[in-house]
Amino acid sequence: MNGTPCLKDSGYCDEVEGQCDLGYVTESVEFPSNCMTFSGCFSSCSKTCHCSGGAEDCNFLTGDCLSSTCHPRWTGDQCQTDRFETRLEKTNPGVAIFSCSFTASSGQSLPSDYMQAAVGKSTTEPWIIRISSDTSGTTLNYSFIHEYMGPEEPIYCFVGVPESSSEFAFVTLPPRDFFVLPSYNGVPELLEFGYYHAAIGWRQWDPSSDTGDGPIVGYKIYVRSGSNVVLAKEVQAPSIVTNTKRSAENATEMVMYNVKGLEAGPTYSVQIAAIRDGINGEGEQGPALTFTSRQGWHLK
Repeated sequence: MNGTPCLKDSGYCDEVEGQCDLGYVTESVEFPSNCMTFSGCFSSCSKTCHCSGGAEDCNFLTGDCLSSTCHPRWTGDQCQTDRFETRLEKTNPGVAIFSCSFTASSGQSLPSDYMQAAVGKSTTEPWIIRISSDTSGTTLNYSFIHEYMGPEEPIYCFVGVPESSSEFAFVTLPPRDFFVLPSYNGVPELLEFGYYHAAIGWRQWDPSSDTGDGPIVGYKIYVRSGSNVVLAKEVQAPSIVTNTKRSAENATEMVMYNVKGLEAGPTYSVQIAAIRDGINGEGEQGPALTFTSRQGWHLK
C-alpha cells in the first residue's frame, strides 16, 4: 500500500506480512520501510514491475519493459529475478554478521569494490567491515561484521553510485535475531585466603538453574573495592556447557581463580559473569561474595 510501513523493500508481498503491496517498491535508503514508489504491475496485477523507467516503462499485460532495461536490482524474464541474495546469522546482541551477494547481468563485469554495506541513512564512508569476499565467476559474494551500541538501525547492501539511479540498487536486511545472553545466578565461594590473595571458586553455568543461551565458553571474574574495579579477568571454562542437560561430571566441576595483589583492610566484592560463544557474549554479573581483608580475614 502506498506509504504503508513494510519490512521488505520490494517484490511479491502482501499487507498481512507487513510488506509492500504489489506494484509498490521503496527506492529510498533514508526511508527503506516506506513503500512510496508505484513501479507498476502486470498479469492482472499479480506481479510487480521492475523496469528501469518505472511504471510508464512497463507493459501492464506482459510485464515487458519498453526500454528493454530492468531496474539495476532485477534481471531475467519480465525483470523478476532479484540479483541480490542475503544471509543474516543469529548473533549476540550488538553484533550483526551477514553476507550479501550480487549477480552480474549478461555481459556485465563487476569490479571487486562494486558492492558495499552501510547502516542507517548513510551512503558515505566508513562502510561496514568486510570479513571475507569471493569475486570469482559472475557473482560478488561478501561477508560483513558490524558491532554497534545503542538502538538498531537498518543495515543494507548496495551496488553502484547513490547519485546515479541507473546504476544504484540496494537491499535491506531483515530484522536481526539474537541469542539471549547468559545470566549467572551462583554466588562465588572463598576457598582459601592469605594476606594479599584470595582463592575464589564457583560452579559452572547450569541451564537448569541459570538462564540464557549456551554454549558457555568462559567466565569473567570481577573484584571490586567499593566502586573501584580491582580486577576484571576472563577465565576459560573447564568444559563447554551447552543448553542441553549437563553430565554429572560437569555439574560438580568447579572453576577456580587465585586473586592476587589485594591490600590488607579493604572490603572486597566478587561477582561472576558467564560468557557464551561469539562476539559480545558476556552476560549479566551474578550475586556478590563479600569479604574483608585483614590479618585473620573473615567472611561476611
